[in-house]
Amino acid sequence: NFAMPNYPVTCTYTNTRTDNKVSLDKKWVNGYAGDKANLKIVGGVTDPATATSTANDAPNAANTASTQARSGATINVSEVLPGANTGNYTSAVSCKAADNSTVTVAGNGNFTMPNQAVTCQITNTRTANKLDLNKVWGANSVTDDKADLKIVGGIGGDKTGTSTAPNNSGINNDVRSGADVTVSENLPAGNTGSYSSTLKCVKTGTTDEVPGSSDGNFAMPNYPVTCTYTNTRT
Repeated sequence: NFAMPNYPVTCTYTNTRTDNKVSLDKKWVNGYAGDKANLKIVGGVTDPATATSTANDAPNAANTASTQARSGATINVSEVLPGANTGNYTSAVSCKAADNSTVTVAGNGNFTMPNQAVTCQITNTRTANKLDLNKVWGANSVTDDKADLKIVGGIGGDKTGTSTAPNNSGINNDVRSGADVTVSENLPAGNTGSYSSTLKCVKTGTTDEVPGSSDGNFAMPNYPVTCTYTNTRT
């Protein structure tokens, strides 16, 4: 609003597109110590913006990817879990705007940048599967002879149980992927019979043997496992 002078006038509106910070950090749930996640933001002023998070570190500036992003831009947030990781994980992403409203993220990790800062977090939850430890008493076992079974390394601590001949029985526990697990049996000195013993661990429901499991100590894979001790009376 001005009084028109006695000469031509040119007025210009300049619109500068707003930009705000977008950040991406990591939450580990029961992560295997030393496992890593490579974080990436695509579509911001710094493109891409990257960072690496190590389980089970809390988010900080060193392991959070961040950049300025222009309002209305399509932003993509993602992670890569290196093949060298020990654990396996489920993954979920959530994003919040500065006013604490939810930013809708598509299944491919895309969202439209609002006119306020956005904080995104990818949560990786380490998977767990059931480990069954079964006992099979071979032919001619002595009734009431016993075998003490044990699983070490599962969730909640050691799991123990006793199998009494001639009844086949077992114990089980959930074990997180990558955990160092040990299955064992002990035949008490009070048993009447003497027995040879074999152990076989397979992917449950198959005949596929679990790598490195022949001695009863192995890294838990990302699938259910059934281990069976077979005792044959000598």
